[in-house]
Amino acid sequence: LVNYNRLIDNLIKQYDLEARVVYLEDGYLPTMVKHAKGVILVNSTVGMSSLYHRRPTCVLGKAIYNMEGLTYQGGLDQFWLEGKPPELDLYQKFCNAIIHLTQINGDLYSKKGIDMSVEGSLRFFNFSPLEQEAEIDDIPIILSSDNDLVTTHAVVKP
Repeated sequence: LVNYNRLIDNLIKQYDLEARVVYLEDGYLPTMVKHAKGVILVNSTVGMSSLYHRRPTCVLGKAIYNMEGLTYQGGLDQFWLEGKPPELDLYQKFCNAIIHLTQINGDLYSKKGIDMSVEGSLRFFNFSPLEQEAEIDDIPIILSSDNDLVTTHAVVKP
């Protein structure tokens, strides 16, 4: 395992950054991001949290949210001088697209959550016009590696 505390301490000393770097091994991420002046990351869901809290964000790797208007597009050396919060309208449109094109509401922990998951999943299937009118009964859903089955009822609406 890597001792990041020691590694970062050595890098801080090597590059004379004692007054500029604070290393936190853990903490409540939303609070830390909310109070940060900006966030630099490689590729992480931390970036979405940073955008949510309207923090200037610099992505050093590849991320779906790394685009002009959401994240800083210049070099790292200028980020702290030029970084700006994400454009609120663009952020809201981006989140709306991600939520509606890639996410399914629900869970696998309750009957209501399972029903929501099944209903939400149906929009990703291409049904023929005949199937769109049909009722689908007793859809088996695998809930665990023990292959416990739960049946639920879903109606496909056109």
